[in-house]
Amino acid sequence: MATALFIISAICFIAAWGTHMLAKHGHLDYCPYLSVPWMCAIPWLSGYVLAVIPETYLFNLAWYWIFLINIPVVFILGYFIAAFLLRRLSLGRGAGFDILILILIGIITLVIGVIIQ
Repeated sequence: MATALFIISAICFIAAWGTHMLAKHGHLDYCPYLSVPWMCAIPWLSGYVLAVIPETYLFNLAWYWIFLINIPVVFILGYFIAAFLLRRLSLGRGAGFDILILILIGIITLVIGVIIQ
């Protein structure tokens, strides 16, 4: 059960970065958060830093190896996961709200997974 929660958590963190990149390149409508620089840093931290935590629990490797492996994984899978999730789960309130929901789901599943394990 904890493994499934860690997978969901990592997918949500990576999808938050992918949603940000889709919004940044103009593939999504209504993205007012892009005008605030520190708000644009949150998805980057989510994709590259927060995603390392559940992946470390999943693969049982040192965090720095997971971080290095995570960089190409985020670039390759980020767009595909975000496009898949946004087609099915988008709430219609804009990319910033969808990113916030993805990060919250990722954090909640990560905490529950750590407690269960």
